[in-house]
Amino acid sequence: MGFGSHRVREDDGRRDGRERRRRYDSDLKQNEKEGKGRDGEKQGMDGRKADSWRPEQASSRQGHMNNDEEEDEQMKIKDETETSLVNLRRTIYLTIMSSVDFEEAGHKLSKIKLEAGQEMELCIMMLECCGQERTYLRYYGLLAQRFCKINKVYQENLEKCFVQQYSMTHRLETNKLRNVANFFAHLLGTDALSWHVLAYIRLTEEDTTSSSRIFIKILFQELSEHLGIRLLNERLNDPLMRDSFESIFPKDNPKNTRFSINFFTSIGLGGITENLREYLKNMPRLIVLQQQASSSSDDDLGSSSSSSSESSGSDRGRKRSR
Repeated sequence: MGFGSHRVREDDGRRDGRERRRRYDSDLKQNEKEGKGRDGEKQGMDGRKADSWRPEQASSRQGHMNNDEEEDEQMKIKDETETSLVNLRRTIYLTIMSSVDFEEAGHKLSKIKLEAGQEMELCIMMLECCGQERTYLRYYGLLAQRFCKINKVYQENLEKCFVQQYSMTHRLETNKLRNVANFFAHLLGTDALSWHVLAYIRLTEEDTTSSSRIFIKILFQELSEHLGIRLLNERLNDPLMRDSFESIFPKDNPKNTRFSINFFTSIGLGGITENLREYLKNMPRLIVLQQQASSSSDDDLGSSSSSSSESSGSDRGRKRSR
């Protein structure tokens, strides 16, 4: 089933939303109980609440210098900024988890007033919520896709998230790893994200771990399932995108080329390595041609150098004869 089936995508999003909302309602009750416990932990050792201190109390104390007051003010501003950020994340989280479908979530989230630069917080929270699910829910891919289409800033931030998530795959639990890979496969398959982000993946034995290989496996298997092997192959062989895929289909040495071929073959996607196989097959001949070209270039350089020396010597001889 392709990413292009709009009606099917909507239905899946609604089913996902209802299931998620039922769990959200039960989790919320538990979180409220835990929240009361955390409020108690915020109290100081003398029994006062941590936020009971007020700036005006400091002004009544003797011996305080102006620089201390400035530091206190800066600390207050920092605390307020952090509190505001926590509240923003909580609002985004509650909106995502309580919405019935991705359209409702998108509508509510678009009404949240974000300051410049806070768009990344929304992207991070979508990923976090997606990662904590027991299985991947298409709801998150549809929601992220919606924001990518609305504003390019979300596309750019999610591309940064892709790079960040791939770089820390070794820290992700297997379940979260699978969900995140599915999430980005959806965005790539719908062209919500540019395929140029794949340039960050270098598929060699030395540059991958077991976790990153799982990520790549799920990413490409999902792309193959939804686009079809033929269309996927066409995308990967697009001349305009060739530079972005060189690190996934390396041609720098036979070892890396074979590793890439064997990897995709082992996950059932050997069909996308046909060009790489042809390159490997012709590699000995290409190496010989390169060596011949290099040798010819060296010979030309040597003969040019020799001619230059002879010419210089004859010039000196003519000068002496005069």
